[in-house]
Amino acid sequence: MHHANISTFILEMAEKINMTKFKVIKISEVCPFFYGPPQLFNKPTFENYCKSEDFSKIKKEEYFYYCPTGDYEGTGELILKSHEHSKGDIYINKESPIKEIFIPTTHYEIQINQLENVLPLTNYSAKKDLIGKIKITNEELIIRYHCMTTFSPDGYMIHNIKVPNGVHSIYGVFDNSYQQNIIEERDNIEALGEQENDYEFNWGVHDWATHDPNIHFLYLNLK
Repeated sequence: MHHANISTFILEMAEKINMTKFKVIKISEVCPFFYGPPQLFNKPTFENYCKSEDFSKIKKEEYFYYCPTGDYEGTGELILKSHEHSKGDIYINKESPIKEIFIPTTHYEIQINQLENVLPLTNYSAKKDLIGKIKITNEELIIRYHCMTTFSPDGYMIHNIKVPNGVHSIYGVFDNSYQQNIIEERDNIEALGEQENDYEFNWGVHDWATHDPNIHFLYLNLK
């Protein structure tokens, strides 16, 4: 490839990158994944929680946690395999103020600056599921991730984002494979409960794996 062609190619790639509406915030450059989806707090509520570590003492409308669970063989409510790990990449619109936030709750990895290519695979442009709300009072949203203590002494990583005050709706944005995974996993749990003494069947259920790409975001529209 001639130098002129290389320069043109680089400029074209730079233009494509700059054309994207969104930018990524990486929670960690070293931690490969986090356990389960992150928790969302209004900042004063998070500060109060840190003092007592007692969820019963915080304002419920200023905290949000989306974590589908299931009871495997009477072990209690465990995080579904579909949400067992999540990537610590948050996507927000490039221009200020922040109007859209996408928070992955699964381990699907998006290439840098490729969120626009992923969203058409989901229900982003169609009807979205309202799964909760959170009240913000001091223009700051706290996002807390659970990680291995190797990467953080207390096992958590925290990130804060400046957002408008108000009560903000939180939607589920997902693709078809995620829906299929949740349905199959719920069916597995139900069937396992009915046949808990069947060792061969249990083995098959525990070997079940999610279908790729398994995309799911918490989506906040702050427009």
